[in-house]
Amino acid sequence: MMFEKVTEIINEWDPLELLPFAPKDEYSFEVNELLSFLESKNSHSTNFLGKKIYEVFLEALGENVFTCTIEDCNKIATKIIGVL
Repeated sequence: MMFEKVTEIINEWDPLELLPFAPKDEYSFEVNELLSFLESKNSHSTNFLGKKIYEVFLEALGENVFTCTIEDCNKIATKIIGVL
């Protein structure tokens, strides 16, 4: 259930603007990384999660491809925390 909610938020954000052309599971690696992070932490702060979102996407995609800011990621973190 949580995977689907976070996937929906990430797909709606679509930081690479790949959807609707890419498969719906395009960001599943990143979603799984974020869920693992959330399960391992007691704190669900927006800034903490926003930084992790930024790190996960930057590592997976590289700085030439992933051009979103930490502030962009904090907005997504707020949405994710809202469904926890």
